[in-house]
Amino acid sequence: MSSALEYWVWLGMAFGSGNGRTDEIIRRFPNIEEFYLSGGYREISQITKGETERLVAAKLDDAKRIIEKMHKQGITIITPDDERYPNRLRNIYGMPCVLYVDGELGDLDNELAVAMVGTRRCSDYGYRAANKIASELAQAGSVIVSGLAAGIDTVCHTAALKQDRRTIAVLGCGIDKTYPLQNKTLRELIAKNGAVISEFVPGMAPYAGNFPIRNRIISGLSMGVVVVEAGERSGSLITAHVALDQGKDVFAVPNDIFNESARGTFSLLRQGAIPVSSGLDVLEEYRYRFAGTIKLEKLQSAPNTKNKTSPAVVQTSLMNKAPLEEPELTVQERAPKPDLEGVTGDALLVYHLLTNVPMHTEEISIKLQKPINQVLTALTELEIMGLVSAHSGKRYKRI
Repeated sequence: MSSALEYWVWLGMAFGSGNGRTDEIIRRFPNIEEFYLSGGYREISQITKGETERLVAAKLDDAKRIIEKMHKQGITIITPDDERYPNRLRNIYGMPCVLYVDGELGDLDNELAVAMVGTRRCSDYGYRAANKIASELAQAGSVIVSGLAAGIDTVCHTAALKQDRRTIAVLGCGIDKTYPLQNKTLRELIAKNGAVISEFVPGMAPYAGNFPIRNRIISGLSMGVVVVEAGERSGSLITAHVALDQGKDVFAVPNDIFNESARGTFSLLRQGAIPVSSGLDVLEEYRYRFAGTIKLEKLQSAPNTKNKTSPAVVQTSLMNKAPLEEPELTVQERAPKPDLEGVTGDALLVYHLLTNVPMHTEEISIKLQKPINQVLTALTELEIMGLVSAHSGKRYKRI
């Protein structure tokens, strides 16, 4: 008797990875066994002749052999009907039919997972930036997701492990392969302190075309993608654009304008990516949504006590000084009060809460105890009236 798992593996074998056709099949046939037994592919008009031939050619016995092989190697197979399947992947294009997992994915749906990607030939600046940001994100409780490639990926995975935090590596080859070979030890460490995953059939070599396909999983598992250093034709830009299509945040690290390996990063910044220079910059985007899991206080620097003057000395110094002149008003202080005529309800509450320091929309929502959709409506109204201005990272301030 066959199990549901075998039919999922069979479907993945037949269609390969990143094929949007499987999305329709899964919608039409939540029970993949029914699809297999009934010849359901005949009911889907968009399926091509070649795809039909592959469905017929794929054998259930081959799927059974793969499952047995993975079991012997200690690899877990997770499919969409498994409660362990990440919900974040259910709405991406070409939802993976199968995830081969070496390690433990954990409760990713309730954790802040941040993808970090970049060039394989990173500069010293890129190395230091990736290490700093990944270390800070991990230290605060984030899960780092990357692709196990040389360069930036390796730096980010390693930084997370040094903080004793989980990290997820998404492969561009079969789960039983290691690429690049130089990362064999790193791969083993990740499997023990996180997870190495692949949607590709076991035995699949690391073909160049696999990596753009797997990038949608890197971004799909994450809330946002940080591009540390990327050239004009870097695969990291594919990840960033896929992330945008998925509705995820895209961050980019500013770099040396003479560094050709950073031209892609500058391109993202011109297109509106959020500039970041620290893990805290990224965490600010999610501090309210994941207030229970990330610990920003771990990143706060200890107060600087050097060269501080004692209160007694300060008091004596002030007593010996002549009275201070009235301070000159700043441009903002001299500015006339804004005309709030016509501003009522939520918009008025939001306006009075805002200052000249940009505030995140979720912080506004929490402080006013208003639903986020009402806050966004009020901000749009205020922006149209010229009373507030929008800033990167969903922040607003008074004008």
